[in-house]
Amino acid sequence: MTKSEAQKKRLVKLMLDVGEITACQIPISNANRVFCELEKMGISTFRKGKLGDSHVRWRYIPENKREKALTYIGIVSTDNVQG
Repeated sequence: MTKSEAQKKRLVKLMLDVGEITACQIPISNANRVFCELEKMGISTFRKGKLGDSHVRWRYIPENKREKALTYIGIVSTDNVQG
């Protein structure tokens, strides 16, 4: 697993546990790049807001993308689906 892949999985787990987070709250250099990759993958989204006096983007996983996020981090596997 590459460093970028590990960072993406770490952020997905964090968003599933905490809910909304911003890049300034996590110790990953260039976290916005990782968040953008997750948005392009269709796993996360954002809303604009404020944190103190700063304008920030609150990143989160919407309910309709939760299963995709769980599959991405390996908690839900589509291989075991019977049908």
